[in-house]
Amino acid sequence: MRMKKYLLPILIVVALLAITMFPESMAACPNCKEAYMETDGASVASGYNTSIILMMAVPFVVLGTFAVRLWVTMRKNKLTEQV
Repeated sequence: MRMKKYLLPILIVVALLAITMFPESMAACPNCKEAYMETDGASVASGYNTSIILMMAVPFVVLGTFAVRLWVTMRKNKLTEQV
């Protein structure tokens, strides 16, 4: 029971550490990265980089939101059953 309480925060911390320790894995595709370097940060290449990062993040945000809502609902149901 105690481990379940700390599992989600531990997973979040590990995920954030992995993202910050390996920023190269969050970079855009090689073509966009090269275009960005060649043009000294042109707005078009920057836009592509941002859009790719957003597209990579959307599935995690959607699934994370669903998981949190499910967890909150289950927790409320468990608390109402105990009362």
